[in-house]
Amino acid sequence: MVYGRSLPLATGNLQIVAAHTGDHAGVIGAATMVIQHVLSAEQVEQYLQTTAS
Repeated sequence: MVYGRSLPLATGNLQIVAAHTGDHAGVIGAATMVIQHVLSAEQVEQYLQTTAS
């Protein structure tokens, strides 16, 4: 399905494989989202402004 809906240039080196996370995939994904949010440039800047005051 992915290959059929994508341009050949976009899928030339694309590999689709099964994840190794198993039942923990949701938890790992949620943790990754939280880490990315907390360490985003906006959040770090806000934290630095708050602690400098």
